[in-house]
Amino acid sequence: MIKTAEQVGAIIKELRIKANMTQEQLASKILVSSQAVSKWEKGECYPDIQQLGSLCDFFAVSLDYILNGSPIIKKTKTSYRVYEIVENESSRIEITDVVPSADYSISLSILNKTDREIPLNDTFFLLLDPLGNSIEPKRQNIHNYNNVVVAPYLHRIPNFIPPKSSVLATLIYERVSDDGQLWINIPDFLSGTYYVLHSKAHGNQSQNYYGVKPTRDELVDFFNFHFKKKDEIQVNSDYPKITLDMIGELQIPNTPTYFKDHPFFFSDEVLAKVAVDDEYVDWSFTHNYVKDPIVLRQIIKKNFQKLENEIPSGHCGLIKHDSYQDFMDQEIIEFIIKMRAKYGTDYRKWTLDYINDDNIDRLKPEIIKLKYISNAELFNSKTSKVVVNQIIRESNISDINEHQVLKMKDFYKDNIEQETMDFLLSKLPISLLETLTRYKPLMSYDAWSIKKEEFFAKEQSRLDTLKRKV
Repeated sequence: MIKTAEQVGAIIKELRIKANMTQEQLASKILVSSQAVSKWEKGECYPDIQQLGSLCDFFAVSLDYILNGSPIIKKTKTSYRVYEIVENESSRIEITDVVPSADYSISLSILNKTDREIPLNDTFFLLLDPLGNSIEPKRQNIHNYNNVVVAPYLHRIPNFIPPKSSVLATLIYERVSDDGQLWINIPDFLSGTYYVLHSKAHGNQSQNYYGVKPTRDELVDFFNFHFKKKDEIQVNSDYPKITLDMIGELQIPNTPTYFKDHPFFFSDEVLAKVAVDDEYVDWSFTHNYVKDPIVLRQIIKKNFQKLENEIPSGHCGLIKHDSYQDFMDQEIIEFIIKMRAKYGTDYRKWTLDYINDDNIDRLKPEIIKLKYISNAELFNSKTSKVVVNQIIRESNISDINEHQVLKMKDFYKDNIEQETMDFLLSKLPISLLETLTRYKPLMSYDAWSIKKEEFFAKEQSRLDTLKRKV
């Protein structure tokens, strides 16, 4: 009996989780939207027949397993990424044999059809299990690792292929999955592209491009090979770029700054699309590749929470802007003001033009956390004198000193209410009579009298302590 949509959705979800994939990752692999995958797993609808075929191929299961629940795993011939033979005008690679024994050995015949020597290295080959995990070459009972001792246990690969010649390379593994994939760095053989490998003491591996442009499929293989190996890829500026039609086939590392750190891999169209469509990656990257202020505004508002999460660690480029820009509107400006206040960052002059009584009232809980000397700058904004004085009297004054108070009084003169000066000076410690005298013209009579009584009470206590000691 064919299962219900809910039962089919549960099987799809189970297969996806076993493959350690998100809905978005599965969707990109079978060329559907993440919303479609979500609907299947919720049992809202069935996949259509083409989508079912894609799911069966991807998870290597039978259609009967998905629809009827029969636990029959689809058996397919070992599917190597290079298949059995790959050939173009430069080279030919042919899998000649796969021998399961105590070890598994995969023999490759590699023909160099060019007039130059092609170097070979075991880093050109990568064997993966069905979940995409690397199957390492055989290393058994090996101590004091060196190339001479290890040679019988590892891949047997010639150092190079002479011009117009063929060689046999053997890859040796402890296990080989029936439906795993052998990835080969095809462009190294087929496109006149190869690696110069240096020891760690002499720097990283670098790539030399010889002008024979790889095909689209070769480029996909090349980048996926290194993405899977987690290699640091280095290419010359003229190396072909990743284009929009390749993105769905690539397993690009899922890190927030990957596109920002490697823009030279991608065409401008890809970078612009990623900046607009993808989940927020990096603000400076987005701002570089999206020029439409309306689109920028939408991206920023969509990612307010993610931007805020980055600000405490100093990674938010948005907060560093020193002037008004076209993408900003009142909502974004208030967000910036709120973040500056919340995380103790001083105002920038341009932001003061956008602060008024209304947004001060909404942002007051964050603003009063700033130092009073910073909030005194609000006198330069459109905020009223009364509101600024109220803010100053409620601000963080834990590290107040006399110089700051007097400097503020000098800067803003009549804007400082007497109540504000009384509040600030009353918080300062007085250890000398001279200081008390200096404060008298700056404070109201009542506030100064309280300060005077505190001073003389402390002095009397100090004298009493001295008398007892004598």
